[in-house]
Amino acid sequence: GNFIMDGLPQLILTYNFERFNIGNFLAFFFNIDNINALSNVAGNLQTYGNTPHIMIKQIKSKNKYYVANLTVDKLAIPKIIQDVADMSVDPKSKFNQPLSEEIRLGSTNFNSTNGELNIVNGIVLINNIKLSMPGLEAATAGKIDLVNKLIKINSIIKFVAQYQSRKGIEKTALTLTHSLEGDFDKV
Repeated sequence: GNFIMDGLPQLILTYNFERFNIGNFLAFFFNIDNINALSNVAGNLQTYGNTPHIMIKQIKSKNKYYVANLTVDKLAIPKIIQDVADMSVDPKSKFNQPLSEEIRLGSTNFNSTNGELNIVNGIVLINNIKLSMPGLEAATAGKIDLVNKLIKINSIIKFVAQYQSRKGIEKTALTLTHSLEGDFDKV
């Protein structure tokens, strides 16, 4: 990259990370220690300005990513999906604990995913990030305003489970929407 000291300070970076450990990054910068994944990221970033605030406001960045081996510990989505489906057969043996405890008794492994993540004038644009695994499909879109420290992300999550009925094994689906909106400090 370059750092040019002629006129306004300008930062221009081109980068390519291979086998970048997202879990280490999240743990170090955000104290999130239950996510592990490897990622390849290629992109560029440009900004200029005479203060950090102005530089953040002027950020423009284009990135392509590929994420593999994504595991979220203490989030037992497959177990919850199957327990709900199995309630048609044996409801008394399921959910002997509160759901908030039950969901933390395992982990979730997602399939690989890829896409683009761009920043325009200090706003991260999240456009249709997809996650999937057997029994779950999710898509997320939204914006993260780095200048005003605001986040607005919407997700659609579809759970699919098999269950036993009098007719035999059947499939059913449940679709949920989730919104995350507000200040960084309050979300």
